[in-house]
Amino acid sequence: MSNDFSMHLKCTHCGEAVDIPFEPSMPLPWISCCPKCGKQFGIESESIAHQIKLFTDLCHQIKASEEILSSASIAVSVGSTEVKVPFKLLLTRLKSTLDLEIDGQKLCISKRAEFLKTTPTQS
Repeated sequence: MSNDFSMHLKCTHCGEAVDIPFEPSMPLPWISCCPKCGKQFGIESESIAHQIKLFTDLCHQIKASEEILSSASIAVSVGSTEVKVPFKLLLTRLKSTLDLEIDGQKLCISKRAEFLKTTPTQS
């Protein structure tokens, strides 16, 4: 799996970003340690791992579809007016997140997408 983006969550103790290792073939548990305060995080649940895998697959599909993202859009209708927003514009302005509840605690896993940086168009 290419590593063109990283997955992380916010440390529940100090708020620092904690990278989460993810490789589909990697056995559970996945364990990470906060670089600031040392708090450990582990993912043991097959169900949670499956959700993370689906989220990662979605992000990889976005990467694979990058060449059409400028011409594919989502339309927003307000009354009789419709505005089309290209997916590439949306995806360069928004970050991808997955909200999970683990042991009664809400965690937000996010991916920093490096693959959708805007590049100048050729004339």
